[in-house]
Amino acid sequence: VCGYHLALIRPNVNVVKGLYLYYLLYSYGFKEHFWISARGVTRFGISKGDIQNIQLLIPPIELQNKITKFLKEKDLLIDKLIKNKESL
Repeated sequence: VCGYHLALIRPNVNVVKGLYLYYLLYSYGFKEHFWISARGVTRFGISKGDIQNIQLLIPPIELQNKITKFLKEKDLLIDKLIKNKESL
């Protein structure tokens, strides 16, 4: 269920894989773009136009898969290191 203040972004899986899009939109550069584009006083938001006008670098699917595999491995390693540090 999405309210009026939410957007659902669905990738065209023939062009961009969902996990690649996730990592891309979660990257520092895009988070910075969203912060700059945000408007509001008590609740911040960005417009549909701000989302639609984002320029994405979308490599071929094979390269997207390699990139996401690499990033997933690094995420798992970081999680493992954090858990090890917390258990000390």
